[in-house]
Amino acid sequence: MIKQFELETWDLSEQQLNKSLQEGYTHFVVVNKNIKLYKNMFKAVELKPCTIVADYTVNQQYINDCHYFGKSMINFNDWIENINHYPNVIFHIETSLKLLQQYTITKIFDLALLSLLQEDVATDSHVVFDFKKGFKTSGFCVGNCASF
Repeated sequence: MIKQFELETWDLSEQQLNKSLQEGYTHFVVVNKNIKLYKNMFKAVELKPCTIVADYTVNQQYINDCHYFGKSMINFNDWIENINHYPNVIFHIETSLKLLQQYTITKIFDLALLSLLQEDVATDSHVVFDFKKGFKTSGFCVGNCASF
């Protein structure tokens, strides 16, 4: 199951993720005024035991720049080849917990980048997300992502 966290500011804690695991969730997404879900597509995602990237729109316009769909698994290098970059990630809770223990994560985009750098992730071609604006990384992530 996928847990939905409504977060306007980044205040996701290990405690929230551990509680979600205990409740039977394996993955999570963040929703807020800038990240909406297409509910029917969201429900159709096939869960795998890893982080998943899904397709998306921006202001309800389909961009179609994800060149990796057709591959079952991708890595950071596949994802970064897109023209646009959004946190189109369904986060695997166990992977995210490890990252939260290792790094100080202050933005959703940081967690998305670190998840993609950590391991290969699954793809799901359902259009799950609608983003309202661009997202930035923190200075921490930019400085530390180079070490991967």
